[in-house]
Amino acid sequence: MLFDDAFYLRDELNQRLVFTKVPRLDETGHPVQEAFLPSVTYAREALATIVDAVQDPFHNVMVELWLHVHGKPWAIPDTGDQLIKDIADKIGSGELFVYRER
Repeated sequence: MLFDDAFYLRDELNQRLVFTKVPRLDETGHPVQEAFLPSVTYAREALATIVDAVQDPFHNVMVELWLHVHGKPWAIPDTGDQLIKDIADKIGSGELFVYRER
C-alpha cells in the first residue's frame, strides 16, 4: 500500500506545490526536477514570498507545514521568520523536497 506523506500548498502564482520527505522519481526511475533548489537561501526567499502572497499575517500555513515536517507541536517556533528558517534548513539539507504538481 502506498502512503502519500505530502503537504500541498499554493505559491504566489497559484501553482500547487508538493512538500514531501521522499524524493519523487519519474517513470524511468530518474529524480523529478524540484521546484526549489536545494539551497537554504533560495528556499527561505521562496517561502517568504509565498507567505507574503497568501497574506497570512499569523503564518498559519507555515505552522501547518512546520508541523508536517517536524511533528513536534510543543516546539513550534515563536516567529514566522524562525518557521521559514527551519523549513528552509530542511529543504537545504535534502530532508524535504518540493515539487510543482502538474
